[in-house]
Amino acid sequence: MSDADCAIRRQAGDCVMPREGIFVIVLEEGEARPGDEVRIAE
Repeated sequence: MSDADCAIRRQAGDCVMPREGIFVIVLEEGEARPGDEVRIAE
């Protein structure tokens, strides 16, 4: 892997950004946990 690879690829071995384009807006500070509500804004 090169220095141009994203931090996710360096840590996890794969980067989904080119395929999925995941972006978020953080509305509340804290840890995300399984079962937390996720809303998709159009």
